Amino acid sequence: MDNKVTAIDRLAELMKEYDFPIEALKGVIGRISSWQGNTNDDDPYLWQQVRYFEELIKQGYVSKRK
Repeated sequence: MDNKVTAIDRLAELMKEYDFPIEALKGVIGRISSWQGNTNDDDPYLWQQVRYFEELIKQGYVSKRK
């Protein structure tokens, strides 16, 4: 059994762990919903959204949930 974390899984983890600004959440959700890619939960485009969230965390724009 493959225990690899998919991009969708990682996005869900980040959203549970951090309080993202509403505009960032709306942006990522909007980009994913209008995405014309396939149904692969591990698509490179989805990983790009993960990197965006991780960069917001790295830059200090996001705080951990309490």
